Amino acid sequence: EFDVHDCICFLEADRPVVYGNIATLMKASRAVHRHASEDEALGAFNALVQSILPNAFDRALGQRYFQLKHYLFFGLCANGPATLDYTCAEIARDEVPRKVLGTFLYQSLLAASLWPLSLMLMEVVASRFLHLQGWRE
Repeated sequence: EFDVHDCICFLEADRPVVYGNIATLMKASRAVHRHASEDEALGAFNALVQSILPNAFDRALGQRYFQLKHYLFFGLCANGPATLDYTCAEIARDEVPRKVLGTFLYQSLLAASLWPLSLMLMEVVASRFLHLQGWRE
């Protein structure tokens, strides 16, 4: 559980300044009364961090971070050139229009579904293992 008193300061001499700035922020944002003590302001800051920060991290790391339009764009970038290449190659070989259309639709389906789904899966799996340490050394 977060407690501002347990945080590490690079320079321990800065701790009173940091606490004072946090108290000023809490008073300026009207999270505490303007005449509240520094301890009251730091307690309110602790409560604020404990209530808001975990949800922010869960949203950023535990769920999909990108929107669907971003995944579709990534899929288009990854498979778009291949779609054009295969389609143009079939046009150059004078393939029947049905085959050209089929190739175009198949490649477009890959760009719009397989690539975005793969990226979503990688993001979800990667976010589940962020707690692991020591495997890189």
